[in-house]
Amino acid sequence: MIIPIFNRKTVVTSMELNIVSNISDVLKEVLVQNVIVLHEILETIVIT
Repeated sequence: MIIPIFNRKTVVTSMELNIVSNISDVLKEVLVQNVIVLHEILETIVIT
């Protein structure tokens, strides 16, 4: 499956799209983990 991108001469392959989506998934996980850590830190500050 090949998806052409308009206004460009390059063609994005499905493999490249998969790589991009994998990277964004990893970034989402990292963000979620950071939020959880921040939440725990805030809770301990509030408790003490």
